[in-house]
Amino acid sequence: MTTMTRDEKITAFRAAYLAALTEAIRRNPEAYDYPADKADHVVHRMISTMLREGPLSINRDTPAFKAACRKAGVKNTAKDLAAWFAS
Repeated sequence: MTTMTRDEKITAFRAAYLAALTEAIRRNPEAYDYPADKADHVVHRMISTMLREGPLSINRDTPAFKAACRKAGVKNTAKDLAAWFAS
């Protein structure tokens, strides 16, 4: 098993989150305050904020974020996210 670097983890999580958020907006656009073409910007801001201020600083309760966690293989808890992105 190959261990991912921190940058690889960020890249993989970003891709998973972007795919999940874009799909969620496509399926249920009325639930979002922005269109699918803005998902990239939202994902960038969420991940940047999480890395800078910690997992408690963002809304981790969305279906898209939870799906990204599952895809990345990290538990959606502040402790696990902080540890996963720190290593």
